Amino acid sequence: MKEFYTAFNVLKRTFFIVIFTFCIFQLFGNGPIVPLKKADLTIEIHKLDISCYGELDGKAWVTASGGTPPYTYLWSDGAITDTVTNLSSNTYTINVEDAAGNKVVGEVYIAEPSLLFATVLLSDPILNCSVPQLTATIQPNGGTQPYTYAWNYPYGVIDTGQTVNINQPYNYVFTVTDKRGCTYVNDTTIGAENIPVINLSLIDTVSCNGKHDGSASSLVFGGIEPYFYLWSNGSSNDTLKNVGSGSFSLTVTDAAGCTGQAYVFIPQPASLSLDMTGYDVTCYGQSTGAIFTFTGGGTPNYQYLWSNGATIPQLSNLDAGVYNLTVTDAHGCTKSGGVTIKEGNPITINTTATPVSCYGGNNGRATAFAFGGKGSLQYNWSNGVTGAQNNNLKAGSYWIYITDANNCVESKLVEITQPPAIILNMSSTPEVLGGVDGTASVIPTGGTPGYTYKWNTGSTESHIEDLVAGIYYVTVTDKNGCIKSDSVYVDASNCAFAATLITIKPTCFGGTDGAIFPQITLPGAEPYYYQWSNNSTDVVLDSIGAGTYAVTISDNANCFIRLSTTIVNPDRMNVDYIVTQPTGPDQPTGSIKLFINGGSPPYKAIYNGATFPGGNEITVSDIPSGYQQIEVKDAKGCTFPIEFQIDQFDCQMTASVVVTDEPDCYGDKTGSMCVMYDNNFGNVTIEWSNGAKTSCINSLKAGNYTVALRDTLGCTVVAGGEITEPNPISLDNIKIILGTNSLDGSISLYVIGGTPPFQYTWTKNGEYFANTRDIYQLNGGLYQLHVVDSKGCETTFEAFKITPTSSTLSISPNIKVYPNPVKDYLILENKSGSEIMQIQCFDLSGEKRILSIEPFEEHSRLNLREISTGPVFLNVVTRDGSYNIKLIKVE
Repeated sequence: MKEFYTAFNVLKRTFFIVIFTFCIFQLFGNGPIVPLKKADLTIEIHKLDISCYGELDGKAWVTASGGTPPYTYLWSDGAITDTVTNLSSNTYTINVEDAAGNKVVGEVYIAEPSLLFATVLLSDPILNCSVPQLTATIQPNGGTQPYTYAWNYPYGVIDTGQTVNINQPYNYVFTVTDKRGCTYVNDTTIGAENIPVINLSLIDTVSCNGKHDGSASSLVFGGIEPYFYLWSNGSSNDTLKNVGSGSFSLTVTDAAGCTGQAYVFIPQPASLSLDMTGYDVTCYGQSTGAIFTFTGGGTPNYQYLWSNGATIPQLSNLDAGVYNLTVTDAHGCTKSGGVTIKEGNPITINTTATPVSCYGGNNGRATAFAFGGKGSLQYNWSNGVTGAQNNNLKAGSYWIYITDANNCVESKLVEITQPPAIILNMSSTPEVLGGVDGTASVIPTGGTPGYTYKWNTGSTESHIEDLVAGIYYVTVTDKNGCIKSDSVYVDASNCAFAATLITIKPTCFGGTDGAIFPQITLPGAEPYYYQWSNNSTDVVLDSIGAGTYAVTISDNANCFIRLSTTIVNPDRMNVDYIVTQPTGPDQPTGSIKLFINGGSPPYKAIYNGATFPGGNEITVSDIPSGYQQIEVKDAKGCTFPIEFQIDQFDCQMTASVVVTDEPDCYGDKTGSMCVMYDNNFGNVTIEWSNGAKTSCINSLKAGNYTVALRDTLGCTVVAGGEITEPNPISLDNIKIILGTNSLDGSISLYVIGGTPPFQYTWTKNGEYFANTRDIYQLNGGLYQLHVVDSKGCETTFEAFKITPTSSTLSISPNIKVYPNPVKDYLILENKSGSEIMQIQCFDLSGEKRILSIEPFEEHSRLNLREISTGPVFLNVVTRDGSYNIKLIKVE
């Protein structure tokens, strides 16, 4: 046998190994023991460099192996995980230590690409008669090649060339994108002189999508008159008429052959759209259909006209049929549509009835066959039977209820009849002086004629003769096999005794504690013998219920007396009742109201061990859901049991809100929404969060609205919807170049918010000036912009004041900034009385930043902490003009 032994964590020395086995020392020699060596701790460092200059999206992570796990991590930025993110460009050190205290140190450098920037090289500095067109070339630097380019022309046109041709004065915005997706955005302004300058004005937009009734006019100044006009559609008039939507250019050539060009966009409303959703009538013959419409495009406000005369966007409680709608917008554009509201197929029931064969029997049968409705049909009979056939029925009325997959119900009554009861009229003649000459006869009525007879004598006739005194039995069978038996006595001659019967009624209707007492009134030859029709031979017939009873009394002389009497029930106690089911979530229990008459008053009701005394009406309330039993008892203890069901209340109403229209303009109140609901429990009350109580609400501003619905049973449901609106029309990235008397000022800007495209109308000192977004060749004056978006929303902005200055821009005496040089914050004093709208900062690389203005004591301050050191240029834009200043940013 071999045994192996291992020593751990030993120092490198000479050892003896001694093994003790059965107290015998065994020495296995001496020699050096070398500890087992584990793999050294090693790390691998991985990284993702920064995507764009200045971004903080670098990433580094380390993978450790060997050594003794687990490992701990410590980065030079303080992170203690194996991965660090959001890194800037820098060198990062990582310390990894295993559980045995072994350490490994590594480092990684997160690189970033150089700053992407660009300048624009113009083939000519300005457009003029000699230079009707110039080229502009973007010269990119930094970033990661290759580059892509985008130029923004007037009216949203985009060119993607590095070099583009320009023939119109404008503030052109260009974008450079490098291989990593980093972008540089800037603009360049192209001016013009001594050429015709054109201002185009929109006269009429296209009224309806696809029509050709738009128009625009032109106003030309500059150059040498007369002017010659040429529109892009071939028209040579100064006014463009009867055109569809689109961009149109006008080229004007003056008498000197110099040309100017301008563009105008004639908008049109979106196509008027009409979506209609119909909800069919659930069950045949009901009025539960609905139509919801969603109108868009065109020009709000919309007018609605339905074929049934309604003028609202949504219809409900509709019968089956065709409903047509015409929608007309504010410009008279129309859109029509129609919806067919269908209804389920009617449920048709055919029935047959098989009568009971014998009176009081239970072999009747009712059969139903139904078709129509939706899906599979369920059969339910009023006596609890399910299925198409209802067997073993007594005579009576039976309802069949047919339910389809939509829970639509149709019913029909089936009558099960029975023949009348068989009645035997018995008669006899007595035996005379001991002769064999008596007779007996039976005459049946009721049942089903076609009778047969069977006497105990063997005769099968209705009349038998030559009889001695005694009792004779007969059985009569009708055509349906129904049987009735009776007996008759043939008296002896010279019989003269007589008797009468005294009756006692049962205590309760249907009871069996009645009795009949025979009383001999003319004695015969004792003893007397009694034979009752129920085969009893007792003198007194007791423990009997209501009915007709006969007795044959015979004496010792063979004389017979046949007597009959009827036991009648006492006045029957009758109970009608009305069950009230739970009416809502606030009233989960039901009640029963009892209407009692007959029997022996006073009455009481017994339910669940409790007694409820009363007169002819008793109400028992707070009855929970489920199968219930109540017993009504009168003064004699007679009872009337009642079984009924209290249903469990279940609110099934659902609702949702549909937004049917939203404001086209910021702040407008033209939104509308409707609530759709499904309810089977009577009328529904509606209350919106704005107080409205109709299914649809109109004239809404943007916001959230909720609606609460409650039906007649108290079921409630809450739904909500949101009306949204466009952002307000406002200005951004405003750039103002102060004009001189040489008409070289300009205003360029962007319009944000609203719904593009926009129409622009500028006025100068209150008079129409231009219809372009940016305006050029400006001298002193107040310039005010009016903007209309594609949905007719309009805003007039506060006027800009252009003050002629020298061609060299400098800071205003009324606007001061200090200190200079600046380290972190720059103090701004504005005593010009004009609102500062925007401050832009440019460094030598051309990078532009928008600075925020913070309150500081009596003045304002600008945060320049993130601005690179070196020369910095500020552009301060006020309502009255634009001012530049050069600063030095220091650490």
